[in-house]
Amino acid sequence: MTKTFFKLFFVWDYEKEEQWLNEMSKKGWQLVSPGLGFYKFKKDTPNKYNYALEFVSDNSNDYIDFLEETGIEVIGKYFNWNYYRKLNDGKPFEIYNDQESKISHLERIKRFLTVFLVIEGFFLFYNIIDMFTSDFDKYDLYSTFIFLIIVLLFTYGIYRIDTIIKKIKKIN
Repeated sequence: MTKTFFKLFFVWDYEKEEQWLNEMSKKGWQLVSPGLGFYKFKKDTPNKYNYALEFVSDNSNDYIDFLEETGIEVIGKYFNWNYYRKLNDGKPFEIYNDQESKISHLERIKRFLTVFLVIEGFFLFYNIIDMFTSDFDKYDLYSTFIFLIIVLLFTYGIYRIDTIIKKIKKIN
C-alpha cells in the first residue's frame, strides 16, 4: 500500500524534515519518492530505515557509488537535495559526522539561499523603483509584497544557517 503525504519544509529546516521522515519510518511508512511538499510512502516494517538529506552541488556517480558501498541508498533527488536511507542498525544515521563537513554542507545551503536572495532582491528593487517612475497598479503592489516576503524569508534562512554554523563552531 502506498500513500502520499503533503508537508512543507524550508531549506534551512532540513533537519526537521529528516526527523519527520524518521518518525514516519517508525510508524511503518517508508519513503519511496520525495517532491516539493509531496512525499510518497510505502507501508512496510516499522523503523526499517533511517533517513538523511544532503544538499549537493555535484551528484557525481563516484560519490553515489561510494555511498551505496557503505549501505546508503539514494531513494530520490529533488532539485539539489538527495534523499538517503539506510537500514536501521540502532545507530544514528548522519551523512556528516565531523565539524568541517557539517559546516561545508551548511555553507552550500547558505550560498544557494544567497543567490536566490540577490535575484529576488533585484526584482523587489525593480518593483520599488517602478512604483515611483510609472503607473503602478494593484497587481504591481501584490508582486512587490510577494517579493518582499520572499526576500525576508531568504534573509531569515541565511540568518538561521549562520546561527547553526556558529553553534557548531562553538561546540568544538
